[in-house]
Amino acid sequence: MDKSLCVLLCCPTIRLFGATEIWNKHYQERYPSRCSHPLFNKRSFRPTDILRSSPTFDKGFFSSASLVGLQNIRQISEDVLEKIPEDFPMADFYGKVSEESCVQPFTAVALQECERMNVLLQEVRTSLKDIERGLKGELPWNEEMDELGDALASDAVPQIWASKAYPSLLPLGSWFSDLLQRYRALHHWVSSDFALPPTMWLGGLFSPQSFLTAVIQTSGRKHDLPLDKLSIHCEVTKKMPDEFLLTPREGANICGLYMEGGRWDFAAGCIVDPLLKDLHPPMPVICLKSVLSDKVDVRNSYSCPVYRTRQRGSTFVWEFPLKTNEPPEKWVIAGTALLLQV
Repeated sequence: MDKSLCVLLCCPTIRLFGATEIWNKHYQERYPSRCSHPLFNKRSFRPTDILRSSPTFDKGFFSSASLVGLQNIRQISEDVLEKIPEDFPMADFYGKVSEESCVQPFTAVALQECERMNVLLQEVRTSLKDIERGLKGELPWNEEMDELGDALASDAVPQIWASKAYPSLLPLGSWFSDLLQRYRALHHWVSSDFALPPTMWLGGLFSPQSFLTAVIQTSGRKHDLPLDKLSIHCEVTKKMPDEFLLTPREGANICGLYMEGGRWDFAAGCIVDPLLKDLHPPMPVICLKSVLSDKVDVRNSYSCPVYRTRQRGSTFVWEFPLKTNEPPEKWVIAGTALLLQV
């Protein structure tokens, strides 16, 4: 292959600014006999279209987002589009809610979650359809398609999806399976007329803070208490999610949490040292209730921070007071925390 063509194709600046015009001019000057190729009659095409038809085409020259990678990108795109669910019917949901005199806090959270899920699903669906059209030559190949193709080929979550989603450190395959699981959990919640499930997967929400705030708001409305004087009380049970069949009369049961830097002792009912090689032991179901702040017993408890991912930092959610027989400073030094995703 001509070295000048290699430079032309690989230079990011040329690929982003006027690649089609520069390619046409260069190719017609270099190879006038080949300018009858049918791809020159298209409004837009990708440089790899011409090269793939050339007998001197070098398959080992291009990056993972082209050539052999194009087949993988197309296959991944088709698989995702086949499995991605339909959007939630928000008009129907709001029609049901409008019949109520007062929207309950948990119902408001469910509606917000459905809206956020729809935004993410629409972004995934639209971007994949665009890249399929780009692969066929029906749309001009642009920078967004390049970034999306590179991410799909390397099993990474595209940035354009991550910006509409929730914090996650999972690779693309696991991320999409997690997305489908979140959709099913949310669909189960809203399909029961927004009735709170026996246990709520806290990590499956776009905004877990909103759900925890709804726990406080619901209790405040029920007992006519000021919200600024209420706080979350945690009672760690000895049961796992499948052992709960009924919704609690007050508060909410949450599940899907993991502890890092320690573990929960079911028998003793407190935080203890972690076992060897058990980095993220699962927590049992936690019962959340709202109580007056001045009645919270903070003795023998550790204010355990809750994070969405192992990255911690900006993924902070809340602090749960958990029982401990050790000084709380021990768990502070150990960096003990609860994670919503591992």
